[in-house]
Parts: sequence; C-alpha cells; structure tokens
Amino acid sequence: MRASWLVVVLLVAGAGWGLEFAGQVVGPDGAPRAGVEVLLAPWVQGEAEPAAPLAAVTTDAAGRFVYAHPGPLRSLVAMVRSDEGLGFRGWPYTPLAGEVRPPVDEATGDPRPVTVRLRPWVSVGGLVTDSAGQPLAGATVTVAEFNTVQQYAGAAGRGLPVPDDLDLEPLVADGFERTAWPAAWPALSATTGADGRWQLPRSPAQGIACRVTLPGWTSGSATVWPLASEATAPTQLERVAGLRGRLVDAAGQPLAGHRLGVG
Repeated sequence: MRASWLVVVLLVAGAGWGLEFAGQVVGPDGAPRAGVEVLLAPWVQGEAEPAAPLAAVTTDAAGRFVYAHPGPLRSLVAMVRSDEGLGFRGWPYTPLAGEVRPPVDEATGDPRPVTVRLRPWVSVGGLVTDSAGQPLAGATVTVAEFNTVQQYAGAAGRGLPVPDDLDLEPLVADGFERTAWPAAWPALSATTGADGRWQLPRSPAQGIACRVTLPGWTSGSATVWPLASEATAPTQLERVAGLRGRLVDAAGQPLAGHRLGVG
C-alpha cells in the first residue's frame, strides 16, 4: 500500500468531555484503503503557516479510523493525500449545539463513519505577467490553500463570470471549508517558464489558492476553481520600486543613522 496522509481537521467547541469521530477512507474506485496514516490537525484558513498536526492514527483493514478528541474544538474536516489523489470531507456543524457533532447510529449510539473519497489529481496551470501583460519567467507558484468550492459559490452568487459546466455536486457534499496546505505534506509548487506559464500536473481536484512570488516584484495570488484546469485569471505582478539618495544637513554635510520613511 502506498504511503498516504489523511488530515482530519477538528475544532469542536464544547465542555470537557471527549467526542469520537469515525471515518472510512476509500479510493476513486470506492474500495476501502487500509493502512492509511491519518494526520489530525486544526482547520486553518487564511493563515500564514499551515496547520500543525494534533495526532496520527491509521486506517484498519476496512479503511476505517476513529479519533477521540479530549478538548474543545470548533469545526471538523478531513483531508486525505496519497499517490491516487486527495480527499476532503467535512463533518456537519450543529447550530443548536454550537459545535460539530459526529453522526451516530441511532440503534447503537456508536459514531457513524463519514466517507472520505480520494479524488484523482488533476493538471492545472496559469499565467504570470507584469502590469503591461508581458510574461514573467522564474516566478514561483505555491499552493497555500485548497478546496475553493466556497469561493466558487460566492463568485457565482455575485454574478461574476465562472464556468457553468463544472459538476461540483460531489465536492459540495464533501464540504465547503477551504484549508491551509498542511506543513506535514510536501510543498506543491511550480515555476513559470519563459512564456510566463506555470503547470502543476498533480493538483487537488477540489481547487487551489496559490501564492505567487518573484524576487524584485510584489507578491500575487492565483486561484483555480474545483475541477478546472486553468487559473481564474492571469496573475499580474508589479516591480518593487526603489529609492536611492543622500541625506545632508543645511551645510551639505552627510547625516548618518537616520531612519527615512516613504509616503
């Protein structure tokens, strides 16, 4: 079995008692994946640093896992990364309880596992240019977050131009939570060529949000919708402006050690 990672993001607000969350990891073919390492970490959106893991468990022969969290947390998503692809699944928020509650079997009271299905990797790309539209080579495009389902829904709701031929129903059922690319996973990045284009041949089908950097230029961002193959728009960077001069007193003598501000 290929080594795999599953990140389960838990934030369950509650009192001192623990809650058990159960899941089953399946491949694109629907068959269980045994021996998958499960990495548990807080859900982090919009943070500079990816989420740090809380614990790790491993799926059994039926692809199942159970995690008992002892303290208060506020939301729950699950992420699976393997050679086959990436899976993502959120547990439902319970407004009445003000927290995420695991579904339970009414007959036994045991936690009912959610299914975390691996979605095959997709190939995505984009373009980085300067403000005049000229391609920029050597820019680094790094995945910072993934699962852009919610962003897509928001853009569509605002009437922005979005592709209308994407079948997102399976991904919507998995959950809306956008989350940081975990530090425990290898970085996912690409570099633009002479034509300014970048390509990630193995990108999450759930969509990605990327940081774009190039020395001497301002940083930018790139977004790819779920199941899409191209970034929503070219990324435009601005050259960082510089200022050089000489500070002197009224007599023309140089002044050292002064801090200058630019406004």
